[in-house]
Amino acid sequence: MKISKPNEFTDKEIINIIITLHSDHLMFVKNWGEFIYGKELNLPPELKNRIFCIWFTGLIDIIVEKEDQLEILKNECNSRNLINCLELLIDFEHLIEVISTNISKINKDSQLLISHLRNTMVHARVFSIHNKKVGFLKYYDSKDNKTHRYEGNSFDFWKMNREIITGSIDEFLNPLRELFFSKESDYYKLLITISDSSFFNQLTNIAYLDLKE
Repeated sequence: MKISKPNEFTDKEIINIIITLHSDHLMFVKNWGEFIYGKELNLPPELKNRIFCIWFTGLIDIIVEKEDQLEILKNECNSRNLINCLELLIDFEHLIEVISTNISKINKDSQLLISHLRNTMVHARVFSIHNKKVGFLKYYDSKDNKTHRYEGNSFDFWKMNREIITGSIDEFLNPLRELFFSKESDYYKLLITISDSSFFNQLTNIAYLDLKE
């Protein structure tokens, strides 16, 4: 969501918004990471697949936040001389680059199907998927490094669904989840870094250096 009238925000409010760009992703990881990587829980693949759909779609939303807010926040940091927060925005750009690279392993059509499966898990009945025009599903396109909304119609969507998901849903999701959460990926390495117990305190300490007494 774009920030309306950012000039009316106080410095502290701008700083807190910048902190949440990082901390909201961190909270997301802490809420779900144990279910994917945790050895003690050792969830079956079927449950991990459902978490994967929620996680994947959440990361698409984080990229959208970057598209809507990053330049606005950079401009505010420059005009207010919030130099430490400007560095945090650069770090956030790096986070988005890593997330985008990971998402790019999955093609557009599969991204759309994952998002639809997430919606059915969270909302159960999603009537809008049956509308003639389906315009709410989002995907990331590595060609232009942007998110887009699906522009097809209901007939095209269900045709795509039938052509791609030819077996069970878990047969479709298993390889995608394993690819996405590979411990060899840069995203996994970043997750290790931000999961350190000191990460959030370091983040806030850096940001609040910009507060004027």
